[in-house]
Amino acid sequence: MSGIKGLIASDIDGTLLGYECVDLPKEVFDIINQLYKAGFAFCPSSGRQYSAMRKLFEPVADKIYYICENGAVIVGNGSEEEALVMSGTAMKQEDFMKLAQEIMELLDCDVIISGKTTYYLCGAKNALVDNLASSGAHVKNVDTLGEIKEKVFKVTLLSYKGEASKMYNAFAERWGDKYDVAVSGVITYKRLLMMFIG
Repeated sequence: MSGIKGLIASDIDGTLLGYECVDLPKEVFDIINQLYKAGFAFCPSSGRQYSAMRKLFEPVADKIYYICENGAVIVGNGSEEEALVMSGTAMKQEDFMKLAQEIMELLDCDVIISGKTTYYLCGAKNALVDNLASSGAHVKNVDTLGEIKEKVFKVTLLSYKGEASKMYNAFAERWGDKYDVAVSGVITYKRLLMMFIG
């Protein structure tokens, strides 16, 4: 990031992108290009996956930096192949496997396991697979958690029942000393998203 005059970071959903919208307004890209020419770096920040964020910002994808997975992964500018992971705290393998297994044993829940560029799903419902793929994310179904060999930066519990406070308290008590536990989407999506971030 040497040689830049400053960095401007922005949330995406509900800020740059309306909740019912799929594509960013053209004006957003115009402003990012103006910032780039003036020597300022732009950095969208989101719980989204790196690959999905690149697709959303495709016209300027190589010019910007990325804060992904709720801050678990920060990626520099450049092509998808060349961009460097500037920061990323991976979860211990035994931890993410134990946590994911706990979630998979719950009724009416799915688990999303986040690598740098791939969401891993194990036993997930087809609607979730289609939803994630339609957002531009790389999605891979695995039969067992042992098939996941890359570093894992985030585990997400998706509950179709909600029950936010009860579930949050139970998981925060067991996992809160090792990982950041955050709840999202209870009102917006009428379901509970609970994230465990390395």
